[in-house]
Amino acid sequence: MELPIQIKFFRKLELYQEYEFSEKKTHQTRRQVWEIEKQILKWTVDNHHHLESPLNGEYIKINILKTSDLDYLNNLNPAMGNLRVKKFARQVDGGIEITLDGLMMGEVIHDLECKSLVKYRYSIFIIIVWATIFAGVFTVIYEAVIRLYGIIKCS
Repeated sequence: MELPIQIKFFRKLELYQEYEFSEKKTHQTRRQVWEIEKQILKWTVDNHHHLESPLNGEYIKINILKTSDLDYLNNLNPAMGNLRVKKFARQVDGGIEITLDGLMMGEVIHDLECKSLVKYRYSIFIIIVWATIFAGVFTVIYEAVIRLYGIIKCS
């Protein structure tokens, strides 16, 4: 079932905020687990054509991470576990299967790491939403002050 475009965009906006939180957390903890999660999710956008095919650790090491650095690869199992906990993947026989949320997070990561202006659309939209909220609050306060002034002036 495909989500209507507006609902899908708002879900991606929510995933963008989750991405930003994970990025800040990564800089604080300096762990490589989130980087592996990002690589797996980003890879699914262009390369995961058969969605029911599970991704196992060996396949991820060879085809997605493409490294033999043992310190880095030691974080693969925690990364796969995090994907399951965050509901970006589910455990199946033979590995993990990427969920719809995982595919959408992969699209968000892909958008944010691309070279075009597309990567700014989420932050621009959040700024517009907050500007609209502040404008609405200001309008309500302004109208209340005008009415209070009118009531006081008539008294």
